[in-house]
Amino acid sequence: HVHASLAPDGTVHFTGDSDALISKGLVALLVIGLSGCTPAEIEAVKPDFIKDTGITASLTPGRNSGFLNMLKTMKRQTKNLVTQSIACGSACKCGDS
Repeated sequence: HVHASLAPDGTVHFTGDSDALISKGLVALLVIGLSGCTPAEIEAVKPDFIKDTGITASLTPGRNSGFLNMLKTMKRQTKNLVTQSIACGSACKCGDS
């Protein structure tokens, strides 16, 4: 599970967790790597970076797929935050619930 929030400076911050230890580590990798980035920086992340890390060699196809799905989810949440921010203006605390 991942949750995104938009900071006043326009950067996105994520929190996330999982019950399974491997998934928890993969979530942490993405949360730490993407938190503090701008929406444009997050959108620019290419899914192929996982291959460059060498992690894919150690993961099952299902875990690789889950990792990529988590990245897609985080990108989608980021887009939604930007859309909400534009719709409700500067007083909005998008992502804060």
